[in-house]
Amino acid sequence: MKRRFEFEVLAECQQFLLYDLAADTVENLDWTREADDRLLAVEEGIIGVGTIHDGYISVAVEIADSESDEDMSRWDQVNEATIEVPSGRLIVAGMFDCLPHVRPIDLEPGSYRTRLHYGDLGSLSHGSFSNEHYKVTMWSAAPGPPLVLKQASIRKKERIN
Repeated sequence: MKRRFEFEVLAECQQFLLYDLAADTVENLDWTREADDRLLAVEEGIIGVGTIHDGYISVAVEIADSESDEDMSRWDQVNEATIEVPSGRLIVAGMFDCLPHVRPIDLEPGSYRTRLHYGDLGSLSHGSFSNEHYKVTMWSAAPGPPLVLKQASIRKKERIN
């Protein structure tokens, strides 16, 4: 059985975050060249998802019982990473969102494999809104390394500040 949550997130500094409520800090997420190229930065309890535009984006989060076998062909990019959620409360937010204004997703505490689907990365932004959209599928699993399952054709140098 899947649970689905929908968010409109303000992507700031070309990123949005998934993090455990008890994570030490989100300000020091290390966007290395490799992380920037794969649009994915991972620290303990935090996943930074790179965006092409700053502005409001749609993020759907699905909590699944097992790994998804969804067709990746309709997505521009697909990454996978692990996030530890020891508090059992996952936050989906922009870089500078205030905690009192975000609603957490309640999960069983533990380790989650997280598949990140990136859509419409090459679309134009309309003021504060972008057509970029993201789907995050999470399931309980042993930790594993970050993976790029499908690489977008848009590259770092094309990212719009």
